[in-house]
Amino acid sequence: MGLAWPALPDVGKQLAPVGEALGSAATRVRGLQLPALPPLSTLQVPAMPTLESLAAMLPIRLTAEEAAILGIAGGALVLACSVLSSRAEARRMAAHRAEMDARRSKYVDDSGAGTTAAIPNAQGLKLFLRHWTPEAGQPAAGVVVMVHGFAMHGGTFARVARQLATQGLATVASDLQGNGLSDGAAGLRGYVRRFDDYVDDLDRVMASASERHPGVPLFLLGESLGGTVVLQALRRRGVADKVRGAVLMAPAIRVSPRLMPPPVILPLLIGLSLLFPTLSLPGGGTIPREHWVGAFGDTAWAEAAYGDPLITLQTPRLNMMQILLVLRDLYGNLEQIRTPLLVCHSPDDVRTQADYSQHLVQRAAGEDKEMLLVPGGRHSLFLDTPEISSRVTAHVIKWLASRC
Repeated sequence: MGLAWPALPDVGKQLAPVGEALGSAATRVRGLQLPALPPLSTLQVPAMPTLESLAAMLPIRLTAEEAAILGIAGGALVLACSVLSSRAEARRMAAHRAEMDARRSKYVDDSGAGTTAAIPNAQGLKLFLRHWTPEAGQPAAGVVVMVHGFAMHGGTFARVARQLATQGLATVASDLQGNGLSDGAAGLRGYVRRFDDYVDDLDRVMASASERHPGVPLFLLGESLGGTVVLQALRRRGVADKVRGAVLMAPAIRVSPRLMPPPVILPLLIGLSLLFPTLSLPGGGTIPREHWVGAFGDTAWAEAAYGDPLITLQTPRLNMMQILLVLRDLYGNLEQIRTPLLVCHSPDDVRTQADYSQHLVQRAAGEDKEMLLVPGGRHSLFLDTPEISSRVTAHVIKWLASRC
């Protein structure tokens, strides 16, 4: 049949941090001691045990042949489960594609975008794009590719995209896979197999934008989680070389401790995310209204958006815990960023931490970089109070226009 079996996970390596965290917790309970947990970077992950070492741990002694048979039987069981899971995923994916095709065909855009489109990514998923362009007959001085944050979709950039168009700047905003009107990996909303898949998709959207607007400077703009995607893309020389500059709005370089699970269970959740990435985090359901509205100074917009069917309001899946590893790697390599930067952040942001944006500006290798601190602002500065949003938007437009 030509089936290609997926590689089996290194279970021993994946569960090691979980076992160490649980063992440490048990020791503290017995001794009534509460020392601080070691940082994730210091956790030592042992090598995958050999068949011989596993056999030696059994209460009975097996011959080499018996151990081999046991290993083959266990492997066959895992393989059978993998095949069944793959078939179930294929059925779910087929239903999901049909549903998303139907939703896209019925969608009536009210964001003011001139055109919409769905383009395939490397995984065969369709990414939904919105294009805002200057008035007919006016050539674009530049094109800005926008990347939205967690739970959002490209249409939430409509207000600023329309203002950019009046200044001669075209805009392309895609829905991240699993969000808005883009297909989701494994047929799921709010899910991505690898964070780098977001980065690959951004490269694909950039190519589409350049085809539509050839010969003009290309800029990136990322908000919150979208800022992380942009920064990871800028670490790829093949991507960075295509970009004239990047605007980062409250980028997620470090997530606020208020949004994090208790430190004692963090290693456990990260370990589980490697084994069961599609499961919802504990307390699953819908993001509470008050938590959602608190990210925006424009509370009227936030209240209305809470009912937007294109916004993914379900609580995150376990795979989102792996982003913590991405952020740790990113923070350790900020010197790799050489692209001109404008970073906008409020010191009062309770979603992502502004001091880490300042670290980015201090450590990035490029010389053209600027930090715009916005006291009194919320997390989403484009959707803040009228005074804050207009001031920040004007600054962003001026920065982009001066580099076209």
